[in-house]
Amino acid sequence: MTVTVDRRSDLTLEHFRRVSTLGEGVAIGSVAREAMAAARLAYSELARSGESRSGPELLGHRGHGRMVCLGDSFGQPELSEQVVRGIVFARLADLIEGHGLCRPEVADMLVALLGATMPRVPLGGAISAGERVVLGRIVGAVGPGRLEPGEEAALLDGAPCSAALASDAALRAEQRNALAEAIFALSVEAMNAPLDAYHPALGQMWGDKHTKSAIDSLNYWLAGAAQPRRVFQAPVSYRILPLVLGQARRAAAEMEQVARTALGAVTLDVLYLPPSRGNPLGLVLESGGSYQPVYPAMSTLSASSADLCTLADRHSTKLHRSEVSLLPDRLDAKGEGRGASTALLGYVQIGLGERARHGAARTVLPASEGGAYDGCDDVALLSLLAYERERLVSSQLEASLAVLAVVASQALDVTGRKIAPRLRPLLGLVRSLVPVTRSQEPLRQRGDELSILTDRLSSMIGSGEVPAFLALEETGLPASQAAP
Repeated sequence: MTVTVDRRSDLTLEHFRRVSTLGEGVAIGSVAREAMAAARLAYSELARSGESRSGPELLGHRGHGRMVCLGDSFGQPELSEQVVRGIVFARLADLIEGHGLCRPEVADMLVALLGATMPRVPLGGAISAGERVVLGRIVGAVGPGRLEPGEEAALLDGAPCSAALASDAALRAEQRNALAEAIFALSVEAMNAPLDAYHPALGQMWGDKHTKSAIDSLNYWLAGAAQPRRVFQAPVSYRILPLVLGQARRAAAEMEQVARTALGAVTLDVLYLPPSRGNPLGLVLESGGSYQPVYPAMSTLSASSADLCTLADRHSTKLHRSEVSLLPDRLDAKGEGRGASTALLGYVQIGLGERARHGAARTVLPASEGGAYDGCDDVALLSLLAYERERLVSSQLEASLAVLAVVASQALDVTGRKIAPRLRPLLGLVRSLVPVTRSQEPLRQRGDELSILTDRLSSMIGSGEVPAFLALEETGLPASQAAP
C-alpha cells in the first residue's frame, strides 16, 4: 500500500502510522506537484519585482551560507528507524503546498528514502534553536549535491522532528494504555477486589469522559468475573484505578491532538505564501514556526506514566501481603521462603518506579543561550529532550506492568481461582514467557524471562498489535480503544 500526499490535510496521524509503523511508501500527488512548481515560478516573479525585502539570498541561505557540516548530533540514544521514517513523512508538510519553494523532485528524493535503509539519527547534543542539528542527517542522506539553491536550507528549517516525535508518542500511548488497563484488571482479579469502585454509574457521577472510558474498559475486562468478591474494601491503589487510568487517557488524548496539529503545520521560519487576492505575487514571512511546543504534552504524558508505575508497585506489594490480599504471605503457599515465590520482584519495582519519576521531571525552557552566537538563536527547542524522557519513563512503565502481570499470575495460581474470560489470553501470554514459580524446580533466571516478556509487550505497543492481541474489536469495547 502507498499513501498519496497532495495537501497538508493528507498528513494525518493515521497516514503517519501507515508510513512509520507499517512501513508503507508515499507518493507525491499531481496536486502537490503543481502547487510546488507554481510557487517557485510565482516567487521568481516576486524576487524580480523588488517588492519583497526577502530576496533570493535570504530565502536561499537563511543566513547560514552553504552547509559544509551536516548532522552534528552524535552518541546515544538514537531514534528508531520507525521514528526516522515518521520525520521524513512529516517533512513533506512544509513542501507540498509550495511554502518551502522546493521542486517536486525534492519531495520525490525524500520519499525515496522510505524505500531504503534509513539514516542513523543520534540525539546526543541535539538540543538547539530549531532541528537542523538532527535534520542534517536526513539532508545528508538525500544528497546536498542534488539540491538547488535554497532547497538545502528549506530541508534544514522547520520542525518535522517535533511532529514525528509527538505522533510516535501519541500512538504508543494509546496502545500502552490499552495494555495497562488489561494488566491492572488482571491484578483486580488476583486481589479478588470488590467491583464497586468500577461501577458504571461512577463514570456519570464523576463527570469526566476519560475516567468514564477507563471505567468502561475495566468493566469490559472484568465481565464474567467470579463471585463472590472479598467482603471489605480493597486498598486505595485499587479503588483509584479508574481515576489514574482516566488521567493517562487524558494525557494520551492531549498528545494525540498536539500530534495531529503538528503533522499538518507549516513550521518553516522563513516561508513563502503563494499568490492570493491581497498578495498577487505571494509573500515571504519570517517567523518562529520551528518552535513547535509539543514538549508540554510529552511532559504530561511522562507524569501519567510515572503515576501508573507507582500503582503497579503498590499492587505488586499488596498482593504479597497476606493481611491485605488474604492470600498466603508473600504468595508462598508452602512456607518455603520468598525465593520460592515472586516476593523478590518488589525490589525490581522500586528501581523501575524511581527511574520513571526521575525521567518525569517536567521539561521547561533551558537557561542556556548556547548556540546563539549571532544573537538570534537564543532559545532551544526541547522536543527531542522531552521525547527522550518520555521514552525512558514509558519503558520503565512497560517493565513495571510486566512485573505486575507476573505477580498477578502467581497470585492466581496460588488461589486456583478462575478469572474473567477476556483476561485469559493475556494470562496465557504471561505464563508462556514467565512460568509460575514453584518449589523444587531447577534454578531459573527469572530476570531473563521478565526481559523477554517486557520486550514482547513493548513490541506490541510499538507495532500497534495490542488491540489485535487483546481482541479489542469485540462487541462492548469502548470506542476510544479501537485500533486506528
